[in-house]
Amino acid sequence: MKTYRVSVVGCGMIFNSAHLPAMDHLKGRMEIVSVCDERADAARFTGEKLGVPWFTDPEEMLRSVDSDLLLNCTPNAFHKPYTVLGLESGRHVICEKPVALSYSDILKILEVSDRTGKKFFPGQTGRFTNANMTLKKWIEGGVLGDIYLVDLDVIRRRGAPANGAVPHLQRISKRDHPQGL
Repeated sequence: MKTYRVSVVGCGMIFNSAHLPAMDHLKGRMEIVSVCDERADAARFTGEKLGVPWFTDPEEMLRSVDSDLLLNCTPNAFHKPYTVLGLESGRHVICEKPVALSYSDILKILEVSDRTGKKFFPGQTGRFTNANMTLKKWIEGGVLGDIYLVDLDVIRRRGAPANGAVPHLQRISKRDHPQGL
């Protein structure tokens, strides 16, 4: 069983309180080898807690440390640039939700993933819930017919992020995006 060497960008609350405890349950499948945050105090705290090198510049971290994948736990506005940076540096990337702030940003991430041959995995926390897995089966089984419109609502218990990266709620249809949904 392979152990993946993980570099982390974003040492804030979501990484320390959610991702890190979840990774403890993977029984040696992932080993954190470096961490980065533009806030030196956050990077230092997390790096020292884990006993790994810490950085304030993601490019420097990715040049300096050998890793298999990048875990992107940054604020929403940095998901696209750091995900693209990770893919282009030869790492697979797991990115916190929402993956990007626009449809065109998502297309760019997928294009870079295809071009580099590196896997991209969006970390949507509700992705594997019973309701979502049932919906996926219904879609694949044709129960819902031809899907031509998706209408999404987002519930966030703590309100919108204060960093200016508020996710855009919108209707997306095949008419708007000929590539399909």
